[in-house]
Amino acid sequence: MATVIANVKQYFHSEKHETSYLTTWKEGSFMTRVKAAIASVLQIRSRLRREKTDIVHVHMAQDGSFFRKALLILQAKKECAVVLHVHTSQFDVFIIIAPHLFKDIFVTF
Repeated sequence: MATVIANVKQYFHSEKHETSYLTTWKEGSFMTRVKAAIASVLQIRSRLRREKTDIVHVHMAQDGSFFRKALLILQAKKECAVVLHVHTSQFDVFIIIAPHLFKDIFVTF
């Protein structure tokens, strides 16, 4: 994921569009990662309320990434269009074995 985002930041530049990035993960303990996820949800909520946003483009993997990004998507889709880009080779397996509640979250996207 980090490589994908680094490449987008380095190579995508547009005179017509403003792009900003939001990080949902931070290296460290479980609590460090939880704090980063919560901060990202609060940031996107704030940005969507004060800036004109047409599209939120989300890059997602599975496991923890799924849950962090689900929170962002559920918040963002209230305000604008959301593009979801899944980067994983076994997302189908992840969804199949996920508890029913998590499948319901994915269906709401």
